[in-house]
Amino acid sequence: MILDNRFGGKYNKTTYTFKFYSYYNPPVYSLYGLIRSFTFNDYRRLNYMYCKNDCPHLLGCNSHGYPNGDCSSCVCGPHFLYPSCQMYPVYNNPSCGIKTMYTAYSRKLYLTRKNVTGNCYYRIKSSTGRKVAITVNSMESSSTYYLFNVLDIYYRSDWAVTPLRLRHIHSNLVIPPLYKEVYLVFHDMFSPTNFSITYHNSK
Repeated sequence: MILDNRFGGKYNKTTYTFKFYSYYNPPVYSLYGLIRSFTFNDYRRLNYMYCKNDCPHLLGCNSHGYPNGDCSSCVCGPHFLYPSCQMYPVYNNPSCGIKTMYTAYSRKLYLTRKNVTGNCYYRIKSSTGRKVAITVNSMESSSTYYLFNVLDIYYRSDWAVTPLRLRHIHSNLVIPPLYKEVYLVFHDMFSPTNFSITYHNSK
């Protein structure tokens, strides 16, 4: 439902303005352009503020997306499935392993894989409703293409917020426990990657 910032203006003038960083020059006038000045979550929040009653049958996409211009479907964030912005239920790459759902307890547990070559999706949910604490112990590849291998971590309560993005971790990186569930997405694996993650319920 969000239109570009010249909609309704006269003589091609803008009707609202962006707060740009210095490298956005000239400004981008449409959300479909090459550069987005707003984040995905900015558009979702604007939609909720001004258009939340326009598509009552699409309320289900508000947690991970927002209705499109004609209320026919949802505009979904990265790693969420069109048309209703659900999480990926399964994957078909054998390097990801069989299991997708994990439960966090008070003791530390490990999620470890070797030679991952596909897109992998993992959910870690607290057994008691406490916040989940995770540590990325390592994420490494022997190939020169390791910088293309990406881990996105949704660890906040609002998963429409841009996730934490990591590449090639050598030593322990502690992610602050902020929510009772964590969504991990490994993608763009241009070379086989090994990773090890520790997870548990926070105290």
